Amino acid sequence: MSEILVLGSNSFSGNSYVAELAKSHQVVAVSRSKRLNPALDRLSGSAHLSNIHFEQWNLNEDPDKIV
Repeated sequence: MSEILVLGSNSFSGNSYVAELAKSHQVVAVSRSKRLNPALDRLSGSAHLSNIHFEQWNLNEDPDKIV
């Protein structure tokens, strides 16, 4: 199973994209903000939550994190 990095995972489209990718990939979901409220987060109810690893990075302040 390949691993995919998704930046902006807390956005509406990013959150949906991560949920779909997690069905067949390991996903590193990155956002500069904290996890969304479970009522708004498609990931919290995902059957594939074990395939998602969430990281909170602010790449504006620490761009070396992505390297």
